[in-house]
Amino acid sequence: MTIDLLLKLMPPPSSPINTGNSNKWKNVEKELGVDIPTDYKSIISAYGSGSVDYYLWLLNPFESNEYISLLKKSRVLINAFIELRLQFPERYNSPVFPELGGLLPWAFTDSGVEICWIVGKGNSDDWTVGIHNPANGTIVDFKCNAVSFMVKLLSKEIVDSRFFPDDFPQSCPTFVQP
Repeated sequence: MTIDLLLKLMPPPSSPINTGNSNKWKNVEKELGVDIPTDYKSIISAYGSGSVDYYLWLLNPFESNEYISLLKKSRVLINAFIELRLQFPERYNSPVFPELGGLLPWAFTDSGVEICWIVGKGNSDDWTVGIHNPANGTIVDFKCNAVSFMVKLLSKEIVDSRFFPDDFPQSCPTFVQP
């Protein structure tokens, strides 16, 4: 799926904030030690910083707010994954980024659910989206990229009460800037 369908389902802001540029993306990738999937870059370029219906927050590498910064918040969430795995290895036994198959968060919900890439070998454009619910350790691989995941979620192809309330997304999803 391309970004065009996502843009039709949820129009972007007329003036997105913190969209970055190619040099800034290179710096982010250097800091993380991996290439970032192209489709996610297109989401950030179109929408910038913000949330879907005040519920699903995109982590943006160009955002200074620590709560929605990809670089800052992902470190916090990764450290939480590590701690959960140490304390509850029977429930939290998934790899952690930068391990192969590890989870690298790129969005989260107000209820604490984390939307992540499942980092694989090779091209980052082949990574799939997984959802992690830290309340119970559930991880589901949706076997699609970030744009496809967002399209499926906003068009209600993905309905899963373990991760999303019944009233999300709204019938006409709105992207809200912080």
